Amino acid sequence: MKRLSLLIMTVTLSLGLLACGTDKSESTNDNSNKVSENKKNSSEQGKNDYKNLKIGETAVVEIFTDQDYKYELTLNSVEYADGEINGYTEVSYDFPGFFILDITIKNLGPAVNYAQLLQFSYSNNDVYPSILGTEYGLMKFGDENKKLEKNEVITGRVATLSGGKHGGIMETKVQGFMSDFSFQVEDSEVKDYKQGDQ
Repeated sequence: MKRLSLLIMTVTLSLGLLACGTDKSESTNDNSNKVSENKKNSSEQGKNDYKNLKIGETAVVEIFTDQDYKYELTLNSVEYADGEINGYTEVSYDFPGFFILDITIKNLGPAVNYAQLLQFSYSNNDVYPSILGTEYGLMKFGDENKKLEKNEVITGRVATLSGGKHGGIMETKVQGFMSDFSFQVEDSEVKDYKQGDQ
């Protein structure tokens, strides 16, 4: 009788320990899965978050068409020209000067027109890549119809009208047409433009 009771107790304890071990293993697996999912979500969010970047940082921009256009955009510097750029003086009382943005673009997708790459604004003013761009003498992006080939890199300047020398935000101009990005520029980061620079 004692042996039977001892056998029953042994079997009961073994089953209890086995159940505890299984629960712990499943719990550990659940926790691991949650950590992995959180890391994945965090990684994906970071990959697509190109807001409030600083001068020298790079955004990856996508244009939402069936062509899978995609490129890297780096803001290298912001300069201010008071009254003229290289002899071009079409300013007004409200906009007495110009911002000159030095940018680098690397094309990650199929060949794309310059005009499609420059769909952004600075301090709420659109950039001028073509007619005004050629007047400014900022020729790198002067031909809107020229194409940037895949993996090709171009660095050059574009301009906007300005109400004065100050910082601002460079950001997506047409939301919904391309992925969002923004660069925050402080007042102290805006330098004086040297006339004649291309």
